[in-house]
Parts: sequence; structure tokens; C-alpha cells
Amino acid sequence: MADAPSPPAQPTAPPAPKAPAADPRPDLAKSTIYFVFGATGVLGLAAIAAVAIKGGDGAVTSIKDVLGLLLPVLGTWAGTVFAFYFSRENFESAAKHSEAMFKQFTSSEEKLKATPVKSVMLDMTDLTKVTVFDLKKDPKTTKLKSEVIDGIMKTAGRERLPGVENGRVKWIAHLSLFNDFIVQNYKTADDLKLQQVLDDPKCKGVLDSFCVVKATQSLADVKAAMDTVKMCADAFVTEDGTKESKVIGWVTDAIVLAACKI
Repeated sequence: MADAPSPPAQPTAPPAPKAPAADPRPDLAKSTIYFVFGATGVLGLAAIAAVAIKGGDGAVTSIKDVLGLLLPVLGTWAGTVFAFYFSRENFESAAKHSEAMFKQFTSSEEKLKATPVKSVMLDMTDLTKVTVFDLKKDPKTTKLKSEVIDGIMKTAGRERLPGVENGRVKWIAHLSLFNDFIVQNYKTADDLKLQQVLDDPKCKGVLDSFCVVKATQSLADVKAAMDTVKMCADAFVTEDGTKESKVIGWVTDAIVLAACKI
């Protein structure tokens, strides 16, 4: 007689996942604190009792010497335990933060290199569509407040004003520069002329604080060029990358900063 077929084997249940081991550091910290405070209290009581029993200046000096030796030892031991068990976590956190910052920096640089100037610049090929000061108008007779600030910049809602002559950028002025000049000469504010700002030695460095780049370059090149000019916040794109050629575009520091964002 044939043997009866054996019943199919029952599938075994997978082992239950082990619960993560509890972090021993909180208990260790509590135990260390209790021990240090307890030992300090015991030593203090022992010192008081010794002085009360023996008396005299010699006993006080001896107890001070003993406590002076033991208390620093306890403090150093507690500090060593805390540093050993808790500093690693802080180090790892700082390392991860530094790594993230480095990756963001690297990614930002790569993004700037991959962004052509032409794709983000403000088009200046048609200067009638851009807010500029055309130097065909004589700065010596142009009133700073009523004609330049109120008449051009505030009307257009702009805080930067390039001075352009025959299609070439000669200077760049920010509204803050004009306002500071008016404050310094408030007694004659209504009669101030644009030429007075252009001739002021203190304003000269700010007016010249721009750089030029080629249209074929990237935003990384723009940033590098800006870094070479003190207080530079504006880069103008010209036909051949020099100040002598006609301007075709404008890149501000705000544009570069926006492109850096990941």
C-alpha cells in the first residue's frame, strides 16, 4: 500500500524585527550627574564633620587641600564622559551641514557656468525701451532732484540709472547715491545739477563701479568680473566685451543671485 502524501509544509513566519536598542546616553548622563553631585555633597559633609571634630586652622587647610584635589578630578571625569558620548553627535551634525553647504555652493557655481549671459540679461539694444540717462542732454543744466530722480527714476520705478553716450555706458548711478548727495547738500537741494554728482570725487568710485562682459560668456564670468571691481553690482554686455563698444545688455547682481538659487 502506497504511503499517504505528507501534508505541505506550513510557511514559516518571518522573524519579527528587532526593536532598536534604547539610547543609553540619557541614563548615563543622569547617573553621572547624580554621582558627581552626590560625591561632592558627601565630601562637603565629610569636610564639615572633620573640621568640627578636629578643629584648628590645620584641619581647615588640610580639608581645603583634599577638596582642591578631588573636586577638579570629579569635574574633569564628568566632562570627559559627556564629551565622549555626546560630542560625536554634534560633530556629525556639523559635518552634514558643511557637506550640504558645500554641495549647494558647488551646484550654484555649476548653474552659473551653465547659464549664458544672453538668456538672462536685460536687453539694451533699443535704448528707448530702457531707463537710461542719455548724455545728449547736458548734465550741467539737468536738475538732479526734479529731472533725474523724480522725472526719470521714480517715474519708471527704477533705482539704478546708467549714463549712456552714443550707445556706450559711461557710468552707473544708484538712487541711494543721489539721495546721499542731496542730504549732504540739503541747503541747495532744489538747485543741484547732475554734473555736480559726476564731478564729486567721493561719488566717482561708485559711478565707475561696473564691469563689462561679452555676450558669449556665462553668468559665472559675470560674477568673476564683478568680484574684480570694488562695490560692483552691475555688469554691462557689450559687442566685444570692452567699455568702448556699444552696450547690448545689462546684468545686475540681483540677476546673478537669483540664478544661484537651487
